[in-house]
Amino acid sequence: MRALAFFSNNRIPDFPDVPTIGEVGYPDAALIYWIGFFAPKGTPQPILDVLGQAFKEAMRDPETIEKVKKMLYVVEYKSGQELKGIIEGQQKIIQEIAIKTKIIE
Repeated sequence: MRALAFFSNNRIPDFPDVPTIGEVGYPDAALIYWIGFFAPKGTPQPILDVLGQAFKEAMRDPETIEKVKKMLYVVEYKSGQELKGIIEGQQKIIQEIAIKTKIIE
C-alpha cells in the first residue's frame, strides 16, 4: 500500500514525502481532520470559557500531545469560533465536490 496524498493543506510531519491533495492537483479538496467538543445550545458563556480553557491546557499536555500524534493528527487548539469556521468551510468544500461529481445537484 502506498499513500498518494493527504487531504490537508500542509504535509504531515510523520510522512514528509507524501504530498498534499493540493500538490497533486486538487487544491479545492483540502480538508482539515479535527477532533472537537461541543456543548448544548444555550450553555452559559462562563461555562464555555472554563471548558475552552481546560481543552486549551489539555492540548499543551505532553501525554495528550503524544496520544493525539499517534492518531496522525497535528495538535493545535482552536477556539469554538475558529472550529465553527472550519466546519462551515469544510461543509462548503464537500458540497462543491458532491455537486461537481454529480453525487448531488
